[in-house]
Amino acid sequence: MKRKIVIPEKALIKFLADEANENDIDQLHQWLSKDANNHKILTEWMDAYYHQYKNEMEFDVVKGFDLLNHKIKEQAPARHKTLDFTYWMKLAATLSIPMLVTLVLFLNNSLKSNQVSMVEKSNPYGQKSIIQLGDGTIVKLNAGSSIRYPEKFSRQERKVYLKGEAFFEVTKDPDRPFLVMTEEIQTKVLGTSFNISAYQHDQEITVSVATGKVSVSHNSDAQVYLEPSEQARFVKNDKQLSKTKIDLNNTLAWKDNVLLFDASSFAEVKQKLEMWYGVEVDLKNMQESKCLITGRYKNENLVNVLEAISLSTGIRYEKKDEKITFKGKCK
Repeated sequence: MKRKIVIPEKALIKFLADEANENDIDQLHQWLSKDANNHKILTEWMDAYYHQYKNEMEFDVVKGFDLLNHKIKEQAPARHKTLDFTYWMKLAATLSIPMLVTLVLFLNNSLKSNQVSMVEKSNPYGQKSIIQLGDGTIVKLNAGSSIRYPEKFSRQERKVYLKGEAFFEVTKDPDRPFLVMTEEIQTKVLGTSFNISAYQHDQEITVSVATGKVSVSHNSDAQVYLEPSEQARFVKNDKQLSKTKIDLNNTLAWKDNVLLFDASSFAEVKQKLEMWYGVEVDLKNMQESKCLITGRYKNENLVNVLEAISLSTGIRYEKKDEKITFKGKCK
């Protein structure tokens, strides 16, 4: 008894009509890979299909490759090598329709196999997390932050994209530098530990080194090298990159669950409380001109922090659900 041959006709027709989705393409790839004879069957079936409908449809080679090129530009990251479509179009002009379809499927399959799957992790306000990357690097991601990275790093480099704040303990790999990309700033290391703060609402981006050495650059125009207890500061408005000494314990306090106020204004306190506890803070009903708050709170609950602020400043507060309202005048 002859084995029944099942051809994915719907997927193939949708592909020719430029309406195929990812599932259709995968179905065609799987079918072609099951049996070498399927390539011959495809060619015979396509010949029959083309002759049947040649008066009703016209296959535009140039347009077809132009559409494919457009899709590739949309899907493929910039780091991937661009395909030479001039060459492929010249080749396509010499092929029959079945052979052309097989070629397009091959190119599409090659593109998909070269694409890198990206992972994105994000924290809302009031939540921190610890992430281990594929190379063993540990990332402590602060509240209101997100990080994007490939499932598997390339052989040349280890590149991640950060919004917000994170502390990195990078696994040493002399052959593959570790790159952290933030808004306008690139941080490059081989193996070390450091902190980056790059919140969009802040006027500065800072990179602070705990161990090892780090280089920080801005569009390759300016570059500084950092050692432990040094910090690079990039001012967004004037695009200035500078280096300074820091108190590492204060800078890295957040990663040890320490909420720190160091002669902070109420505007700074508001921002930290909202991020740390995921609440809304209202300062409209108070006079804060001379209020400066100093305090160190490790694993402390919100009410205890609010009580301490009230006692030290004379400012009263009200807590209703997830909203905090400060009232009064500094003593």
